[in-house]
Amino acid sequence: MNKLIFILFVFPAFAFGQKVQYTTFIPVENIPADFLPKKVKEVGFLYNEYATDFAWGYPLTDNKYKVIKKIDFNPFEILSGDTYAYYENDTIIFYSRVPWKATMFNYHFTWNKKQLIFHYFNVYDPSEEAITLAEAALKTGDISEAVLQYESVFYPSSYLDMSMGSIGILSAANQWGLKAAAENRFTDASGYMSAALNYYFISDLTNQLVVNFEIPYDDYLTDHGLEDVKDSIGVWLTNHAHFLYRADSLEDCISFCIYLVSVYPDLAPPHLFLGDALFKDNNPTEAKHSYLEYIAIMKEQGKEKEIPQRVLDRVK
Repeated sequence: MNKLIFILFVFPAFAFGQKVQYTTFIPVENIPADFLPKKVKEVGFLYNEYATDFAWGYPLTDNKYKVIKKIDFNPFEILSGDTYAYYENDTIIFYSRVPWKATMFNYHFTWNKKQLIFHYFNVYDPSEEAITLAEAALKTGDISEAVLQYESVFYPSSYLDMSMGSIGILSAANQWGLKAAAENRFTDASGYMSAALNYYFISDLTNQLVVNFEIPYDDYLTDHGLEDVKDSIGVWLTNHAHFLYRADSLEDCISFCIYLVSVYPDLAPPHLFLGDALFKDNNPTEAKHSYLEYIAIMKEQGKEKEIPQRVLDRVK
């Protein structure tokens, strides 16, 4: 009589290799005796070093394994975590325990003549729940909680969720920041944006991928479906620079403005804020360079009359 075999995998897909050297064996706990070949005490799952190939088998000696049946469907890379397998109620469950929510691919197998035969699979994506909780947190101004909800999900089935989530977090942080700034609470205002920038996907957007790995900013935005909101992102980030300056967080303001002028070189305000922060931090020579960049941009845009008098005085 066939038995339903249920396998739970939590990993993304790769293809089988030509030659497979299995390096890891996960025994199935409480395996029934009729699942075992003769003179074999335990049976379970085998996979190679990179978790790209899987098989059903058992250990021999000297770290060698006997393959009973290769699991010939698209295998998945196991996520970091502790991996287990056990038998319960005519079901074998194979899973990797990880400290975060993850998209789960539930693979069902039937047991026929002591071989695993693929039957079907379904997918559970926890990102929907995280998005709901994150959006609720954004409505109350709890930017840190929204970030935690997004970061609780590993490998959402749609990376668009991450892109749009980033925009939602930045937009909300900017709105709450503007509200605090209107009440002269600039430390709180910068805090909202700082919390948003802690989201690793936004951190990549605004620092790591662009600066450390020198990926062109426009290419990064296009690759992640964000090219249509580039101008909005620039305004939001510029507001953050203003919040930092007004909060007297000069060191943070300077470092952030240096980044900002590198990805938005034609945006005038970041050059102004950088000059003001440098000047206030007793660096008039460096401030003058930023002011001159600011003046050049303003003249090019026909906004020469809007240049503050303090800027003109400081470049003399």
